[in-house]
Amino acid sequence: DVEGPVVEAPEQGFLLLRGPKAAQRPDLDRVVGQTLAERAQVKGGHVILTASRTPLNLKREGRKGLKAKIYVTLKKGILDPQGKAVEQALATLGFQSATNVRMGKYVELDINEMARDKAEADIKAMCEKLLANTVIEDYRFEVEG
Repeated sequence: DVEGPVVEAPEQGFLLLRGPKAAQRPDLDRVVGQTLAERAQVKGGHVILTASRTPLNLKREGRKGLKAKIYVTLKKGILDPQGKAVEQALATLGFQSATNVRMGKYVELDINEMARDKAEADIKAMCEKLLANTVIEDYRFEVEG
């Protein structure tokens, strides 16, 4: 049927939609994402989607992916009440030399992608869609590996 169950096997690097008409699911793009849906293969009436060109678990093959270090901070001119509170607490503890404290977020993650430019594009999309509120926050990242 068209509404066949979704079976995920990320440790094996694929997603499987079961059912004889799985490829005709009207919500295929929503279930697996448009870019994955474009790489769908139909085998034996099932839709098999590989997660990427490289296996999801690179460590199992003895290869390392890339590591991303992401820094998210408030834009200049945006009031930072948390930074102000920390600045006051530092002064109370005797650290009057600490001024203009700005707080932010630090995120570190592994990317199971060997192509650096693809990994950087993915990280940028992650930041813009989830990790940073680009209306009030700036972000920067470093990619290692």
